[in-house]
Amino acid sequence: MSLPARVAILENKDPEEAVSFAHRIRKGVPDKNIVYWFTPSDKEPRHPEFPEVDPGIYNFDAIAYESVMLGLYSVWQGPENGVCAKLGIRRRTKSSWGTVVTVSISTVPLSSLSWQ
Repeated sequence: MSLPARVAILENKDPEEAVSFAHRIRKGVPDKNIVYWFTPSDKEPRHPEFPEVDPGIYNFDAIAYESVMLGLYSVWQGPENGVCAKLGIRRRTKSSWGTVVTVSISTVPLSSLSWQ
């Protein structure tokens, strides 16, 4: 099972400039200083009653042991807090887990490896 998420990172020698770059993030606008590496997959299930709500990462926990990374994450499926309060319902999240084996600087889903 692979971790169906992408991840993002922003690096800069100057922390103030990094914050400035972070404030400029917009969908569909490329920026050479920003590389996305952690966002929900476009294949994440949506809330059946609120399919227009884009899922978001709600919580992410991971632990590494040697070259294996084990992760548990929750994806928020909506709706927004105001809608939940008005309708008297709870936020919906879905928890999943994933494993990744890191070899050198490349990342390979554990499920794609064959052990002999």
